[in-house]
Amino acid sequence: MTLRQQIQIILDTHHADTKQKLPELAARIEALRKTKSGDQQTDRLARAFMQIKGEMESHMMKEEMILFPMIERAEAGMGMTGCGVQGPVSQMLYEHREAKNLLLEMTDAVKRIDGIDPEIATAVTWLNDDLYEHIRKEEEELFPGAMKACGAGMEA
Repeated sequence: MTLRQQIQIILDTHHADTKQKLPELAARIEALRKTKSGDQQTDRLARAFMQIKGEMESHMMKEEMILFPMIERAEAGMGMTGCGVQGPVSQMLYEHREAKNLLLEMTDAVKRIDGIDPEIATAVTWLNDDLYEHIRKEEEELFPGAMKACGAGMEA
């Protein structure tokens, strides 16, 4: 599979679904926060979610506007050795680690909230599973391929 095809799969599945579902989950968590005002775990969930939401929106924008076009140019032979993806890839790897920590925080908070809306729990599970798969595709397939196309090694 080409790098361009890998990028398209990430855009069509992970990015598109996430952009659709984040606002829905935000509304549900805000409604939960209002009904469980002052609950420590609900506040914890809301804080972690708002942070990951902002980070994911920024992360996807950087991939779409900066990194993915760089990778496509490198694959097309329009780049040069050391075509510059190393810095953006390193930043994405850092952001992946941060996202994983926030997902752990959210998942733990969901488990501790009495009477949580099952749809919120399901949505958080979906977000966790989808994001981990997104990260896996990038870290195990796309990023190493991009580094190879640029003539650089992958260091994580």
